[in-house]
Formats: sequence, structure tokens, C-alpha cells
Amino acid sequence: MSDEKKKRVPLCPDSTGFTPAFLRRMIAYFDGVDEAEIALIGNAGMWPSIGTHYKHLIPKFENFFLNAEEGDPIHALYHMHTYCGTSLNTLIRAIETACTGEPGRAAVWLVLRKQIEVDWAKAIIEQNTTREGTPHSAVILFQEKLVDIEWVKCIIERCNNGASYAAAHHLWAVGQVPYTFVERFKGKWEDKFIEKPSKE
Repeated sequence: MSDEKKKRVPLCPDSTGFTPAFLRRMIAYFDGVDEAEIALIGNAGMWPSIGTHYKHLIPKFENFFLNAEEGDPIHALYHMHTYCGTSLNTLIRAIETACTGEPGRAAVWLVLRKQIEVDWAKAIIEQNTTREGTPHSAVILFQEKLVDIEWVKCIIERCNNGASYAAAHHLWAVGQVPYTFVERFKGKWEDKFIEKPSKE
């Protein structure tokens, strides 16, 4: 690989970074072509375009996301499973071994599509309490009446991050917990979104 091409090696983005421009950059990298040579990929048909027009690159996409150490590769692999023929086993393996991203979120998506058992998703959530999106994933399972409130509260407490406040606030808003439960996580939310005044 040339030095010029190495400079173009993409980094896996978070879930908001999977844009047509990113996928064109990936295709250009994998196919060794200039981005200008790649047909425009629209937002609506972004992942289906890979499954339809770039099938020969799917193994390279999968390998890239399976080995990514930044961003949210699980988000990408979920959509590749949905639109590009990536196997369920490949996605499950990625979720179970994820070192980055939001595996709990993808696990919940699979439960909602009735592709996987709730207990498996619960185990994934319990293993990933350091992830920002985990409290929300637990709340979704509760909203779908798939888990009990005590389990969700336990996950929120174990995560103890900014998202714990948002998740606890939702539970309070629907009458499931007292506001004192919400207040336990308010400082984490402020730490994330409110700039602390200088002590100078």
C-alpha cells in the first residue's frame, strides 16, 4: 500500500458519522479508486447501495468493522446485516466481543426484531455498563415489557453516567421511580453537558 493511500485509511466514526461521504471514502480506499469516480450514494439508500452495487467489497467492510477500535462499528454491522447480507452470527460475534461502540443498543434491536432472546440482550447490557448508551438500552427493554423495573434501575445505577440521569428521568416521567432516584445522577449529567466555572 502506498504512503498516499495509507493517509486515506478511514477511521470508524460513531453512529452519527455513517454518511454517504464516509461510505464513498471507504469504497475508494477498498477499491483503490478516486472518490470522484464513485456514484453518489444517497442518505436513504446508503446501506442498500453497498449491498446492491458493492457486493464484492462486503467482506472488506465486515473485516474493517470487526477490527475497528474506535467509533461505533456495531452500528455499521447491524445495518450491514439488515441490508448487505452480513450474517447474524457475524453480528452476534461482533456484539459479544465489542471493545467500542454501543453493543447494548444493537442487542436490543435484535430482540425487537425477534432474532434473539431477551436474556442474551440482558447479558450484553450487563457486560457493558461503561457505555454511554447502555441505560437507554435497558429502558427500551422495559418499555417493551420485556424486563422488570428493578433490573433497569440496577443497570442505571451500575452505569452511573450522564445517560443514567436521562434514563432515570424517563422512568420518573412515566411514574416508575421517585424523583429522588433521578437526583442521584444529576451531577453526572451536568458533568457531561454543563461547563464548570473556573476556580481561578
